[in-house]
Amino acid sequence: FFATGHDDGSIRVWNFASGNHTSMKKHTNTVSALCFFKPPKSLRYMLASCSFDKTLCLFDVTPKRGTSIDPAFEFSGKIS
Repeated sequence: FFATGHDDGSIRVWNFASGNHTSMKKHTNTVSALCFFKPPKSLRYMLASCSFDKTLCLFDVTPKRGTSIDPAFEFSGKIS
């Protein structure tokens, strides 16, 4: 999997194997950074995004059945 951030505030998470992607739009301005991470002792995979709209979003991007991503958990908060 890999992720791309876009000027319209959208994020796409791509699956290398299938070529499919999932789109998410949580930001109102350009996405400036993305980071995948796996919390210690967790089976979940997370994606953090931040934007010029001064928000940070967290998504649970754990693959479902190994092929698709459905962001089940989302958090968004303002960054001062």
